[in-house]
Amino acid sequence: MDIDEIAALLAPLLPYLVKGGIEMGKAAAGKLGEKITEESWDSLKALGKKIRRKAGKKPALKEAIADSDASPVNEDNRKILRLQLKKLLEEDDALKQEAGTVVGQIVNLTQGERSVVGPLERSQVATCNGVTQIGHLEQRY
Repeated sequence: MDIDEIAALLAPLLPYLVKGGIEMGKAAAGKLGEKITEESWDSLKALGKKIRRKAGKKPALKEAIADSDASPVNEDNRKILRLQLKKLLEEDDALKQEAGTVVGQIVNLTQGERSVVGPLERSQVATCNGVTQIGHLEQRY
C-alpha cells in the first residue's frame, strides 16, 4: 500500500483507537469495519499508540491528533491529520512498513467485496475485488 492509502485509512480511525473502542472504530470505518476482527483491532491499537508516541516529537502531528480526538468527524481535522500522517510515514520507513501491513491485512479482509471507509466528505477509499481505490466524489444536485 502506498502512503496516501495508509494515511487515508488511518485518519478516520485514529481517534477511536484510544477513546472509542472497537465498536466506534468499526462504525467509523463503515462497511470495512464489519470485517475488522479483534486481532486486527489490537494491531491497529498498537499502531495508533506508536503513532501517538512519535507525535510527541512532532508538534504539528500532535496538534492534528488532538484536534481529531476532540472532533473525530470534522473533515478539516481529518484532512490535516491525513497530511501529518503522510509526512510521518514518509520519514519513517519502519513505521510505514508496519502501517502498510496492518492496514493491508484489514483491506484484504474485504477481498471480493466492495467497502467504503468513511464517512469521508466528498472523497472515498474503497476496495473492490482486492483493489484499493481512493477517489473524489462529485456532488450532484
